[in-house]
Amino acid sequence: MAHLRSCMGASQPSGTDYGWDNIETAVSEARSYLDKIELPSRSDVEISSIKGMYHVLDHLDRLLYRCSQGDRISELPKDRRLNRLASVMIAATDGYLEIDDPLKCEILLNRVRRFLRRQSKLRRDLLISDAATDSLPDDVVWARLDALRWLHRVSYHLWRIRWHLNALEGVPSGRKGGEVNDEVA
Repeated sequence: MAHLRSCMGASQPSGTDYGWDNIETAVSEARSYLDKIELPSRSDVEISSIKGMYHVLDHLDRLLYRCSQGDRISELPKDRRLNRLASVMIAATDGYLEIDDPLKCEILLNRVRRFLRRQSKLRRDLLISDAATDSLPDDVVWARLDALRWLHRVSYHLWRIRWHLNALEGVPSGRKGGEVNDEVA
């Protein structure tokens, strides 16, 4: 989380960003550890937990990939609306080190995801209109559309990570079964 926040320009307490390479290594090592667990001898509950851990690692891996997309991230501060949406994401992840209420965190991240999805649709329509009327150059429109998609996908992965962690910790979900239920995640 610190690395993501750092990529987005949020100030960090010193020493909290472990860097892309270290995080990639940790995710890879955790996946290798899970790969060594022999499933046939496990109970259904244990197998379900292992699946949940794989889901968390998959979302972490996807989130890490998103952190490498500097071209999309660098577009965020260039547009005041994108910058505002990025600040929503930064604010939602502000207390990532001290989660007192995992369910409240899950609900907040889901709310941010849904908000960013709605904003993405609104901004997308406005940006396409700007391109059609030549108010903005096409390359700027495409870059901003990519940045919008980036914000929404990051919010989705954050929410799903929290959802799976909550399931692994036995925390009741804010959504029945964790289904996405919206037309698009």
